[in-house]
Amino acid sequence: MTKETLIAITEERAHQKLRWGDDPASICEYATYIRCYADELTRIATHTTDKKMALDTIRKIAALGIACMEENGVVFREKGTL
Repeated sequence: MTKETLIAITEERAHQKLRWGDDPASICEYATYIRCYADELTRIATHTTDKKMALDTIRKIAALGIACMEENGVVFREKGTL
């Protein structure tokens, strides 16, 4: 993972906390938020050539995944699994 990637996701998490506060959300709620942004990403990818807009949405999705783990726990990949 590059330094720029980590900075972008960290800054997005800070923005999310400022915008939405520290109220924890369930895994199901995060799945819904991520799905909404994934649908938005699909619309961007199929209706525009705007790479910046697509990457902006991907940053949001990545930060939502991290927020979900921060609030609901982390499960590590089992060694030896694909």
